[in-house]
Formats: sequence, structure tokens, C-alpha cells
Amino acid sequence: MKNHKRLLAILLALVISSLACGQLTIYNNSQYPVRVIVKLPDGNGTDSIVLKGGGAATYYSDTDGPYTVTAVLDEDAVNEMINLRSNLQEFLTVPELEELSGISVSDAVNELISISKTIQSKYKVSCSGVLKEDEDATASISVPDQQIKIWCH
Repeated sequence: MKNHKRLLAILLALVISSLACGQLTIYNNSQYPVRVIVKLPDGNGTDSIVLKGGGAATYYSDTDGPYTVTAVLDEDAVNEMINLRSNLQEFLTVPELEELSGISVSDAVNELISISKTIQSKYKVSCSGVLKEDEDATASISVPDQQIKIWCH
């Protein structure tokens, strides 16, 4: 009987401690896969994960304190942009393709400029905040204006 009470007390303590924790949710609002590295106050969450475009991940910490979220544009996304840039450059060398593809030269040039800016922009950004017990924190990742950005709030 004492073992049952002890087990019940341990389970109750675990439930109560799990209720008293901070939550950090990371949103990838971009269309690109982003590698995310999270450092929480209790040391959890230091693994890196890849969030697909439109994806989200949630981390929990039972310790108050600072957290850091680092976002890196995934290598596959960068390679995809480089390939698209190469295809557009090739398209521009054969003007007759405009009639066959339905893509205008000006649209191709604008897309090429956009991709080049993205490739040349920073690939890695970080933000930080303070995680508090029973409070939710968020980090939002986006790639507006051809540059990866992150906000912690």
C-alpha cells in the first residue's frame, strides 16, 4: 500500500510540475524549409530541426530564464533557389522561349533579381527572450523582401 501511495505522490508531482512550465512555439511563416536551433533555460531543445514552410514546433521548459532561437535557411532551399536562378538565366539567353513558356522576360528578370537577393542575404538569424512559468512565448520566422527574419515575442 505504501508503494502505491508513493507512486501516486510521484505521479501527482510530475503532473503538477508539467503544468508549471513555460511554452515556446516557433512558427515558420515562410515557404522555405528552415533549420531551427533552440536553447532553453533548462538546457532542453538544443537539437536542430527542420521546419517546413508553414510548419510549427513547440518546446516546453520547467525553468524560467532566457531562451534563444536561431533560424538558418535550409541548404535544400538555397540549392533550389540557385537552380531556379540558373534556369532563369538560361531562359534569358533564348528570347524565343518567351513565346513558348508564357513567361515574360521582365517577370523572369524580376524573379532572378529576387532570388539573387535571397541567396546573397543573411542565411542565419537569431532572436531571444525570457521564458516565464505559465507564459507562452513565440518566435516567428519569415522570408520577406528576400531575407530571412525572425521575431521573438
